[in-house]
Amino acid sequence: MHPKILLLLFLAIIACKKNNPIAMAQQMEVFKEYDKPRDCMANVYFFLQPDCPLSQNQTKTLADIVTNEKFKDFCFTAFFSGKLYDREEYEYFILHYPSPYQIKLDPKLEMAHSLGATVVPEVFVVGSNGEVLYQGAINDWAVREGAKRQSPNQHYLQNALTDIAQGSKPKVAKTVAVGCILE
Repeated sequence: MHPKILLLLFLAIIACKKNNPIAMAQQMEVFKEYDKPRDCMANVYFFLQPDCPLSQNQTKTLADIVTNEKFKDFCFTAFFSGKLYDREEYEYFILHYPSPYQIKLDPKLEMAHSLGATVVPEVFVVGSNGEVLYQGAINDWAVREGAKRQSPNQHYLQNALTDIAQGSKPKVAKTVAVGCILE
């Protein structure tokens, strides 16, 4: 093969990896390992912060989804983005809130910016081709920052994953996540 063609092919592969959230996520520092890398129906990325009450309160819901047999073919990764927190705060969060998923550090907010995350908790379901299939809230439990329902009426993430598991695109592909500002 001609050397110029090889060079162009190499540069194209690098460019795709830089803009591909899946490739970017694989390069992030692992703070807490959960399971071994494997093929996934889709990757579920969510952004959390240790001191955000909505992040803390949604960990039970996330743990229930992650451990649901119906969603065993999805890969789940949480990101602690930014530099405002130290390792002790992350460790405290992990000890006090259920987290049966891999957790990665995103100190420069590279993953957050690549996906467009603005609040925590916010979820992104990314297909194997890098396409964002769902973005937004876990459910409608939080109405606005500081105001919550007794219990959620809509289970956005669970519904999106169910649709994808059944071979369809999510009926609702985007919702507005309510939470603490991602810093």
